[in-house]
Amino acid sequence: MKKNKTINLNGVEVRVKITDFGEYLCITDLAKVVGDKTGKIIGNWFSLIGTIEFLKEWELKYNVDSFNVLQYEDIRMNAGTVRFSMSAKKWIEQTNAKGIISSAGKYGGTFAHNAIALEFCSAISPAFKLGVYADYIELKEAKAQMWLDTYQFYLRKIEDNALETNRFASDMQKELKKVKKK
Repeated sequence: MKKNKTINLNGVEVRVKITDFGEYLCITDLAKVVGDKTGKIIGNWFSLIGTIEFLKEWELKYNVDSFNVLQYEDIRMNAGTVRFSMSAKKWIEQTNAKGIISSAGKYGGTFAHNAIALEFCSAISPAFKLGVYADYIELKEAKAQMWLDTYQFYLRKIEDNALETNRFASDMQKELKKVKKK
């Protein structure tokens, strides 16, 4: 994992981890909107059939070689029953999932790929999801604009250097002609 950072989404400070799969948002931080028992909130979300199916689709798109589909099928068969419960750690261990990262400790938490984190926000409330989505898109657009501005700056510099090089070459040719005439 690379450097972590924090972003503000819909009034919530959310930790972000950069991975080989992209940005992972801390759903533990997002769950604090609902209450202090974030592990229970996330566990309840993981126990929903719709959540498990969404996670499977993500894994089949981005982690097809490692995802344990047979174990998923077993989990799916038990989902929705009274005795069924799921956690991030259990999901990762049983299915070899890559869309979720879970770590214990003071700076730990459950991190999910940004697409999964946005899906988690739906479970909190549609209004909250919309706020998070809008803020996240705004951050991405600002970052893209910054890259575009930087790119355009360097293009202008290259163009200026090319013009200067052409002027210099032209001046050199004129000087060479003068020297040859003498």
